[in-house]
Amino acid sequence: MRELSDELAASGFANDFRDANYGRYAQALGNVRFADKVALSSSEIEEVDSEALAAVERIIAEDTDRQKGDRAEGTEDALN
Repeated sequence: MRELSDELAASGFANDFRDANYGRYAQALGNVRFADKVALSSSEIEEVDSEALAAVERIIAEDTDRQKGDRAEGTEDALN
């Protein structure tokens, strides 16, 4: 939870501070903590999401095919 909170703060979702100095400190801290993180554009995020979805769908299809093959072999063994 703390990591998520830190990421949200670094992304600008927690910039409402009563103390202006603390706000500047929090922003600087977020900038330092996430300076080495690569920010993706929305089109890059969509591309990564699409690739991940395709990979999951492929793995599920392969697993389903394998399970069907296992069941078919079991049926053939039972008949022999």
